[in-house]
Formats: sequence, structure tokens, C-alpha cells
Amino acid sequence: MCLFIRIELIHAKYKKYAEDFKGKALQVALQFFNLDVNASNVLSPDLWAEVWASYAVFDPSYANKQSFGFYVDVGNGFTTIMPTILFLVGMSKPICHARSLGVIGLLSFYQEFYGTCIYFLSFVVNGRYPWSKALVVVASPLPTLLSRAPFSTPTPTPTLLSRAPFSTPTPTPTLLSRA
Repeated sequence: MCLFIRIELIHAKYKKYAEDFKGKALQVALQFFNLDVNASNVLSPDLWAEVWASYAVFDPSYANKQSFGFYVDVGNGFTTIMPTILFLVGMSKPICHARSLGVIGLLSFYQEFYGTCIYFLSFVVNGRYPWSKALVVVASPLPTLLSRAPFSTPTPTPTLLSRAPFSTPTPTPTLLSRA
């Protein structure tokens, strides 16, 4: 939401950072990590504008309100806040049926996952950062590696829970039972 509210500040800071830290983008992130964050400023839109301005050095779409990156995160910020709060509270207090809460979580997480996948694709395809092409080369074999044998499901072994639904369990001998 702060991305939407403070886009002008984000754009101005991004322009300054892009000029001051040209070729040294990681220093912007380190500068951000060294900021004084405390209880009095953690909810400040200016602090969160600093997050976006720092990240915009890596991906300028967050300093441009005409880009997909800007709108996917603004959209997620406004549309996922209520389901996320409901989901977090619902895990602690019974505010609705567990299945209903699960559906809310599933839909919310799917939206966030989908937006993240599309954003990542946009980031890599547009060559937003020099290492992104190397990342594609490294990540491309992952689907094949994840489908290999070590991750396949093993043959189930019989347990007490795998008996037929109406079978009677066999008695287990105890120390007190007589032979």
C-alpha cells in the first residue's frame, strides 16, 4: 500500500540512488539494512518507501507507476491484507470452519504465488539485473532434478493405521498378561 501512497517519493529516491550508486547497487541494500528501525517508525510509509526505493535500484519498475511490477504489488497490497489478517487470526481463534479458512488461505496464497511467478518471469526476461541470465541457466534443470527418484514416494509399509476400517485389532501382550 505504501508503494501506491508514496510512489512520488520512491521515484525521487530511486533517481538519486541510481545516480549515486551506479554500478554499486548492493550498497543501497546495505545502506537500507543499516537504517534505524524501531517501534515508532516501523509502520511509517516513509520507511516502507525506503524499502521500495532501495529495491528499485535492482528493478526500476517499482519506481514507475506504469509498470507491471508496480501494479502487481499494489494490487497484492490492497487485495490480500484482509484475507491475510483473517487467516492469521483464524489460525489462533476459531472464527470460522477450518475448511473455510483453508480455502481463504489457498486462494490468497495462490494469488500471491501467481503474481510472484509472473513478476519473476518479467524480471528475468527483461534482463533487469546482469545475474538474472545466469540464474535462468542455473534454475532451468531444477524441474528435472526435483522429479528424480530420491523425491519419489516410497512404497507404504503396513502400520496400525493401514488396517481395514472394521477389522479388530489383535491384542498386544503386556507385562501383566498371563501366559
